[in-house]
Amino acid sequence: MLNTSDKNRVSLTKQTPEELAGLAQQLLTSDVLMFLPEHWSPLSSLSSARAWLEAQQADIFRITSMDESAGLLIIHKAEAQWHIGFLLLPAFWGQGIATVVVRLVQRLSEREMLKPRLIAGAASENVASIRVLQKCGFEIATSEDGVFAAWPSE
Repeated sequence: MLNTSDKNRVSLTKQTPEELAGLAQQLLTSDVLMFLPEHWSPLSSLSSARAWLEAQQADIFRITSMDESAGLLIIHKAEAQWHIGFLLLPAFWGQGIATVVVRLVQRLSEREMLKPRLIAGAASENVASIRVLQKCGFEIATSEDGVFAAWPSE
């Protein structure tokens, strides 16, 4: 588990798809999906949530804030870079939790022997996520497909 001692008391706990299926099902609702790729859709059952999590082929962490499940962090690790994504339940939006999560991932990546470059993406309309990435020092590039961000900047 990774912890911070900030006011949000955010922690990340790596878990299995079985442990995270209920949270994934809660997350993939229309409010959250409006900012995600078009091919993502609501999860109608725990088994579909578990299958979706397994299909990610990534390290998946439960994001907890003040002892409540707040969302998921997904890290696809390749040799030289990690692709990261975070999903928060709407009740936790606007509280600085995503910024804390990204900074935790930055600290975690700095502990690696070959420090990976962090890559993230966001829909152009997802101003809050773009601000999080900017606040954390990511270099931002835009295209017709959305916003792409990298840290550290080259």
